Amino acid sequence: MDPVGFAPLTGRFYRWVIVGGMAALLPRALRRRVAGAVGNGALREDVLMKLMLAGRSFRRRLPIPPTYTDEQVRELSVPVQVLMGARSAVHDAQAVAARLAEIAPS
Repeated sequence: MDPVGFAPLTGRFYRWVIVGGMAALLPRALRRRVAGAVGNGALREDVLMKLMLAGRSFRRRLPIPPTYTDEQVRELSVPVQVLMGARSAVHDAQAVAARLAEIAPS
């Protein structure tokens, strides 16, 4: 899981979601081969694919999380550990780490 809110969601993230959604509709054998190419290991999990297909008709509200401002990050009064994936689909982890290192309270 990648933390959101430290950078705006990018086109790269939306492309990953769309490509992953389309790949989830492929036949099982092909879907499993495509999983690595699209960077989505969940495509290899048959139980998750069944759950996804069952939930297709469920309509949910998915608000886009706001990005924390520099001031909001500086106002943190407790220690915070932020863990990010090096190959994040959500954001550029190195850019977020650099931003947080620059603005985080010492």
